[in-house]
Amino acid sequence: MDLIPLAVPFFLLALLLELAIDRRQGTGFIRANDAINSLSAGVLSTTLGYFTRFLPLLIWGLVLEDFALIEMPLAWFDASPTGILLWLIAVLAWDFCYYWYHRYSHEVSVLWAAHAVHHQSEDYNLSTALRQTSTGFLFYWVFFLPQYIP
Repeated sequence: MDLIPLAVPFFLLALLLELAIDRRQGTGFIRANDAINSLSAGVLSTTLGYFTRFLPLLIWGLVLEDFALIEMPLAWFDASPTGILLWLIAVLAWDFCYYWYHRYSHEVSVLWAAHAVHHQSEDYNLSTALRQTSTGFLFYWVFFLPQYIP
């Protein structure tokens, strides 16, 4: 289930509220050109995401099917204490892999080239959160491969 379409109206409402407060207080923290750039990057990232999500899923599925050392049936991930522990381990493993992906995105030039758009805003406001990479799908899946070879 993709939660982004459900979150968009609330996010836009929060952006408008932030803009109204900014205009009322006269702080000038929200510049139109920067906000439009952030919105454009968010739209591009989300739109491309609909066409590129299959690539990591395909690769992870192939790795899981052909290289997994232990077969872990979906039935193991139930509401039992063992199943809940497996879910907790899976969440922590995903977060661990994401940490290293994000850290290397700041240290490895080809990953930084994809990640830099996220840091290019001169302002820090809600619209800045929309600045996400459109090319991250090319590399990020590699960092999560260890989870599929348990």
